[in-house]
Amino acid sequence: MKSLQIDCQDEQGLLDFELTRLVDLEKLILNSFPEKFSNPDNFQVVLSIVSDQEIQKLNRDYRGKDQVTDVLSFAYDESEIDFPAGQVAKPLGDIIISIDQVKRQALDFKQSPEKEFYLLLIHGILHLLGYDHLTSAEASEMESLEDQLLRELFKN
Repeated sequence: MKSLQIDCQDEQGLLDFELTRLVDLEKLILNSFPEKFSNPDNFQVVLSIVSDQEIQKLNRDYRGKDQVTDVLSFAYDESEIDFPAGQVAKPLGDIIISIDQVKRQALDFKQSPEKEFYLLLIHGILHLLGYDHLTSAEASEMESLEDQLLRELFKN
């Protein structure tokens, strides 16, 4: 049975809530986008929790934007990577989230840091799946998917 595994790295211990919905999100993404996961591979996303300072450095170094952002996504291009035979999961990419930004945005939008965190994680995953928001039509589609997935994830 194919799977999506999100491996969270919080080396500085910045996250101050449990990621209790992570397994549910993995299943939700697999079930919501069957066309993106049509082959029998298992998939992996590496999620890193960082500070504003770290995400600003990454944003500057990789995107040429010397400013803090909330989430960065870096998809792997299969044509450029030779995945080892027998690898347990095929990497989709990396997602980096600023926990400082999560907390500020949660206050601004009057929602829990957990919910804001998962919204940003969903946003990052959608980027890894090929979605973008360069045009208003793309942005509208992406926001609609984010809202739908977040509602489903927090329905209980």
